[in-house]
Amino acid sequence: MGPPVPLQSGMTLIFRLFGLVFAAIGALNLLRPREMTAYAIRRRTGGQVEGHIEPTQTRILFTRLVGAAGVVIGLGLAAGVLGP
Repeated sequence: MGPPVPLQSGMTLIFRLFGLVFAAIGALNLLRPREMTAYAIRRRTGGQVEGHIEPTQTRILFTRLVGAAGVVIGLGLAAGVLGP
């Protein structure tokens, strides 16, 4: 077997493309952790409670750690080092 060719055709193309998407989501978690973990609360009846819940510093740290792992795994899949 020769060296892995980036985005080669065949069944492994799906794994390579998935790796690129996985790495992109991981990069978003690394670069924008607050936006990736914040969420809004709303009431269906249109009541008084509306707002945004901000993540804690611990959640931001773990989001960055998971994002870094996602980038490494995604780039490994895209390069053909991991996976089939």
